[in-house]
Order: sequence, then C-alpha cells, then structure tokens
Amino acid sequence: MDTNTSGKASKSDYWEATYADGTVKRYKYEEKWVDDLINPGLVGLRIPEGVVKIEYLRLGICHKLESIHFPSSLLEIGRIMIANENCLQSITVDEDNSKYSARKDILYTKDKSKLVRFHNKRDISHFSILPEVHDIGQRAFENCQYLHTLEIPCSVTSIGEGAFLNCQNLEELILPNSIESFSMKTISSCHRLKRIYLLTNIKEITDLDIKGCETLNRFYVDATNKNFSSADDVIFNKDKTTLVRYPPNKAGNSYTIPESVLIIGDYAFGNCENLTNIKLPRGLKYISEGAFEGSRKLESINIPDKVEVIRYQVFSGCYNLREITIPRSVKRIESFVFDSCQSLTSINVDENNLYYKSADGVIYSKNNETLVRYPPGKTDVTFDIPAGVTTINESAFKNCVNLTRITVPNSVKTIQSLAFSYCNNLQEINIPANTTSIYPYAFDYCPLLKNLKGDAGNESLPN
Repeated sequence: MDTNTSGKASKSDYWEATYADGTVKRYKYEEKWVDDLINPGLVGLRIPEGVVKIEYLRLGICHKLESIHFPSSLLEIGRIMIANENCLQSITVDEDNSKYSARKDILYTKDKSKLVRFHNKRDISHFSILPEVHDIGQRAFENCQYLHTLEIPCSVTSIGEGAFLNCQNLEELILPNSIESFSMKTISSCHRLKRIYLLTNIKEITDLDIKGCETLNRFYVDATNKNFSSADDVIFNKDKTTLVRYPPNKAGNSYTIPESVLIIGDYAFGNCENLTNIKLPRGLKYISEGAFEGSRKLESINIPDKVEVIRYQVFSGCYNLREITIPRSVKRIESFVFDSCQSLTSINVDENNLYYKSADGVIYSKNNETLVRYPPGKTDVTFDIPAGVTTINESAFKNCVNLTRITVPNSVKTIQSLAFSYCNNLQEINIPANTTSIYPYAFDYCPLLKNLKGDAGNESLPN
C-alpha cells in the first residue's frame, strides 16, 4: 500500500494522533489526506502499519510535536518537514522494519548508512554524526534551531539538498575530505553561520545564491585542494581567474578584485550587504548571472572595457546604485539587470558602443528601435517614449515608481512581459493602434492605472 504527498492511507488503516490536551484519536481514512489530523495541538503521531511510502510529511504547523513513530511496513521516506519551534524529542521505528531504524531518537536507514532525520532536542547543541553514515539526507537537519556545532566524519560522501536549512544557531561547517560536491542551498537561512571550511577534495560548488546567511564572513579552502583556493576569506578557482564567492558579511565596505580575475561567477557577490564599492580588474571579461544581486549598499561600479555581456539580474536589488556606464565592448544586456535599483537615476552608454546608446539616462538599441531600460530611480513623473521605438523591452519600466504618465508613440508595435510592472504610481498610458502585441503581465501591479487608453482599432489591450 502506497502513500504520497502527506500520506494517503487505505480504508483499513488508522493514524493515531495525540494532542496537547491529552486526548488520543485514531483516524480511519477513506481516501482522505493525513493533513486532516495535523494541527498545532498535535504532540504525538503514530503512522499506521500498511503504509509503505511517504513522499512528504508536512508537520510544519505542529509546534508542540514531541514524538513520531514509523511502522514496520514503511519502505521509503522522502521529506519530513518539522516546525522550527517544536521540541521533537522522540523518533521511533518498529523493530521489525527492514529499511529504517532509530537510534537515540534519530532516524536512519537500517544499516545506518543514511541519516534521514535529526530530532530537535533543546539540550543537544553539538552532534557528532556516526562513522557508519555515508549520506546526510535531504533536509535531515532542517529547522534544528538548537544545534550550534556539527562534526561530519570522513565516511560522509553526500549531503542532501537543504540538509541544514534554517539551522538558525549553527555557527561553523567543516566539510570532510570525503565530500566532492557542495551546494550552498544546503546552508540557506543559517542566520548565525560564520565560517565554512572546504577541504582537499571539493571539486564542485553549486547554487551560490546564498540566502539568509547574513553573518557568514569567512570561506576557507585547504591549500592542497586542486580545484579551488581562498584568499582574504574569498573563494576562487585554483588559478584565481574566477572569483567564485565572496562572504555575505565580510568586514569592510570596499573590495578590490585581484587583477588575475577574468570571470565573476554566478551570484559571487549576492546579498553582500556591507559593500559600497567594488573595484573590478581591468582584464575582466565576464560577469555572470546575478553577480551583485541584493548588494543593497553598493553605490558605484565601473565595468571594464572587455566585458561583452551583462547577464540576467546582475545588479538586481542594488538599491543604492546611483549611476552606471555601459562600456563600448558590451554586445548584449539581458533581462532584469537593474530591477529594484531604486536609486539608479542614469544609465549611460559609451558613445562608441555599436549595439546600444543612451539618451537622458535611458538605454536604447543603437538603431533606436528598442527601449531597453528606463532607470528605476529617475525622478521625472512623466515620460514620452521617442518616435521610432518599435519595441518596449521586457521589464523596461519595471519598478519605476515615480512615473505617473507615459506617452507611447504610434511606432510601438510590441510591449514585452513585465514592461511596466510594479509602476506603483502610474495612472495613465496610451496604447497606439499599431501596437499589435502585448505580452502577459506587461502591466502587472500597477494599482493606480485606471486610464489605459487604446486608440481606435486596437484589439491588443489587456483585460
């Protein structure tokens, strides 16, 4: 018998739930979901015999949950979500279960090769993982808010996605030599994590868009590692031609990237809240996706004259970025580059650039046919799009909260997705008869836009 999502049981099965007021209820199901019995008063849960698979057991609202019991029939467990406020004291497994076991209230596979789920006891601030363990399961320590330090043995070769998600008091993570690949998503929302040590055999670091690690101030890479290196607490590839990741809470408000660096990696400076100025090396050739996303205090940056592509979301969320110049080398500017740059009043383009130009701080294609981006922080309340523009680019006016009226010329044929989204004060805009293509969400979240004028014959107006 199979259960999925939260555990759907057959007619003969019972789920036994104990609640905070002392009552015990046994639930018999006829194609009902186990969610029906899960509520904030739940303190104990016994999963019935006959259940062989649980893909996702959602206990996120069960703030008083103290115990879970798994039956002998259970052969497969996916994710178990436990509320970070609870005091889960007891995880037990029927001794006849052939796949799983529990030791000291921690859920393992039968042979202890995989740690499936850790408890959330208040009195455990340090934990040493058993030497038999090879695999730390997906979200195995999620919401374990009392854990401060963790010892991972060299037997561990795999760490599942989100294994330490929201371990709010975890302070340090040392990855053993046995780990070859590490995802930064593993440590999301570890709010007090300060240091990560990457030892000899790390070959791959993925998902560098770190969220919720606002105290992380040091990365250390073992000198014997053949793939990565560290300098001044920053991760680079071995020969320091790629800057991989800067710590979000590294001290200091300015940073000079070494001249050896040719590539800034994906989200390399993402959510680095202390930086106001970053000096890029003269030989830099490539700035990757989201490289500076969420660096809210960044005020200025000079893009070197060898960079050819400005990737997706590179400066998104840089609220204090005031002015920027696109060099002559740039051939392509991707979407959402300047989203939520609410202080950006001017985007300038080198006059020798063959692909783009700027006028009054607004970017256009060189032939003037595409309006690429209007600066979100520009203080004008009205704007007349120049005649000759045929396409308004994706997110071209996104977050332009000062604009109340925009005039669109007859030459415009296409308005792309999210072009005017989040223009919170936009009240009036006209749609010419020649505008035959308006993409979805072009006017999303424009709460004051009540006067959307369409010329006679125009059938493209959004509802």
